[in-house]
Amino acid sequence: MNGQARRGAATLALAALAAATAAGAAAADGGGQRGMAAEDGPRAVPEPAIAAQRGVPRIRQQVVFSDGKVLAGPVRARRASLRVDGRRCAVAAATALGALIRSRPGPLAFHDYGSCSRRPADASGLFVKRIRSERNRGLDGWVYKVGHELATAGAADPSGPFGAGRLRAGDEVVWFYCRQRARGTCQRTLEVETAVDGRRVTATVTGYDDAGEGIAVAGATVRSGRRSATTDRDGRATLRLPRGRHVLFAAKRGAIRSFARRVVVR
Repeated sequence: MNGQARRGAATLALAALAAATAAGAAAADGGGQRGMAAEDGPRAVPEPAIAAQRGVPRIRQQVVFSDGKVLAGPVRARRASLRVDGRRCAVAAATALGALIRSRPGPLAFHDYGSCSRRPADASGLFVKRIRSERNRGLDGWVYKVGHELATAGAADPSGPFGAGRLRAGDEVVWFYCRQRARGTCQRTLEVETAVDGRRVTATVTGYDDAGEGIAVAGATVRSGRRSATTDRDGRATLRLPRGRHVLFAAKRGAIRSFARRVVVR
């Protein structure tokens, strides 16, 4: 399944668009895709006067690369624009693609399975096919989750990631390079929850599949600065931390690193 849309048995690009039309699907299956005008150096161009927008949500975003590197931080999911196939296309505010463009993760490449234009309402067919040097290949490629679940719509779809409304303040969006498993699913994404008892911090790590179903994750590393611990079969690990504010996260080979969590030890 694809985080830009639920994956079917077709190609990654086709499945990336839940709202794709029959014509768009035929183009994907027939290989009649048109690349960007500057394939090796596409530019995502923020629209002018965007700062005047009000009510733009501030979300938390992570972009996780195949080598484990992570770009993480808060970002305003403002309206933006990009160029694809020689056209300037508008992307609505409060969308995952708007936030991605605004965060400037590096060179981006797109494909349009619809007819994007200067109207954000026409952007539902936009598809991210490359971030930096990591390009979609076959059924492997860039996907996104909101919370624990893979989105069911394109990242610029004005109806939102699940067709029931756009992003809201505080939402967590993670982009990662999905490598299809034997069952046709992506890697699990990790979530860490903490409980503080004196100087003991107990971390519980859960791994979520494409549908947002979670299981306890054994063998994950929970790290805070130079201190680390490994989770047991119940997904729990305990660290002893000095007084103060700390940031910790969970990681495991073959899974997608968790968002960082802050804890206060008194």
